[in-house]
Amino acid sequence: MPEPPDNGTNRTEAGRATARRAPAAPYVPYRMFKDFLARLSNDGVPEQIEPDTIGTPTLNSANHLIASLRFLRLADAHGQPTESMLRLVDTVGTESWPAMLELTIRNSYPAMFQIDLSSALPPEFVAAFDRTHGGSAGVRRKSRTFFLHAATDAGILLHPAIVRTTKPRGIRRSSPPMVRPQSARRQQEAAPRQQERQRDASPPRPKRPISPRPDVRDDRRSGLVRPSGPALAEQLLARVDTRQLRPSEQRAFWVVLKLLKDRGL
Repeated sequence: MPEPPDNGTNRTEAGRATARRAPAAPYVPYRMFKDFLARLSNDGVPEQIEPDTIGTPTLNSANHLIASLRFLRLADAHGQPTESMLRLVDTVGTESWPAMLELTIRNSYPAMFQIDLSSALPPEFVAAFDRTHGGSAGVRRKSRTFFLHAATDAGILLHPAIVRTTKPRGIRRSSPPMVRPQSARRQQEAAPRQQERQRDASPPRPKRPISPRPDVRDDRRSGLVRPSGPALAEQLLARVDTRQLRPSEQRAFWVVLKLLKDRGL
């Protein structure tokens, strides 16, 4: 029986099915994970890690933390600490911590190091992560945040645009302070003082004319004028905070950024 043609839909459905079957990566707050290891460093590593003795606020978070330890190969299927756990706990608070944490991350996320994390843009990073790690969309988002916090703590070089995607949810832009309107009497009393300040104020200094930048060179082969300083793509990344953009604006931003990078701008 001939196979149906592959029009792209089959590959998408297969990828979703793979994501559902793949194990979920750690999605607890990274601070909870690190605080737990610090507590073990002070109190000692127990022979058995159990939900009722792990010290988290809820039993549900304790189960999630134990699942994270198993994924990171710090505990076995029975909750017993591994040799990797003992070595990692021994380095808490020491100069050896970043190197041991990086070894743990590389052993647990091998697929993520098949791409260049120092140059990968967020769409490439998200696609690589979701191909090999399961869970719902919300779980995968939290898992990516855990990975980025751990990689940053280990000193792994990441593209700045990837790091900016770890903005916590629920943060809103601060609104400007509300100014109460003055009463008519206060406005009349303040008017003479404002006029006196305006009379006493010195005239504004004339603005200097803006001269052309000397650090601009002309590329006659392409007909483009390129700055000799940082590339346009890097300047764009430095000036635009992608966390404040809507999803549609973010997609357009990455398309423009990729175009600039492909053209060497």
